[in-house]
Amino acid sequence: MTPANDRSEPAFTFVVRSDAETLDGLRKQAVLTSGGAEFTIYCDEAAPGGEASTAPSPMAYFAASILF
Repeated sequence: MTPANDRSEPAFTFVVRSDAETLDGLRKQAVLTSGGAEFTIYCDEAAPGGEASTAPSPMAYFAASILF
């Protein structure tokens, strides 16, 4: 009999593929593939004294991921 808390076999598999590239300045693009779906996300950080950001900063994405 196998104990109920036996963790020798994973309950599920979670695979995410990610490819990222720098576009211009501090702007980046990442293409994520997970579960057959593909998503493109962007991040950007304004340079000191420069133009406004065109997308959320990496830290903003990190903060949001904790909330999700």
